Amino acid sequence: MTPIQAQSLPMMLAGKDVIGQGKTGSGKTAAFGLSLLNNLNVKRFRVQTLVLCPTRELADQVAKEIRKLARAIHNIKVLTCVVVCRWGRRLVLLSMARISL
Repeated sequence: MTPIQAQSLPMMLAGKDVIGQGKTGSGKTAAFGLSLLNNLNVKRFRVQTLVLCPTRELADQVAKEIRKLARAIHNIKVLTCVVVCRWGRRLVLLSMARISL
């Protein structure tokens, strides 16, 4: 377990909000991914979690890591969906209820 995982995972598993910073490869994605997977109900067949990423590349990377962590859990699907628009336009569409997250 990495230092950021050791410091953040117990708090996240206890339901606390955590803001963590670490360098690339420090285990941040695994830390929040494990917490995220721990809170899923495999008997509920619907979207249970949404992870927002600023770039398609990061979204793919995060999804790949969470898929690895979820391999042993039955009925867990991880999808990558991409919405392409300017941030301001996205806020307008959300406020008009044209899209929902």
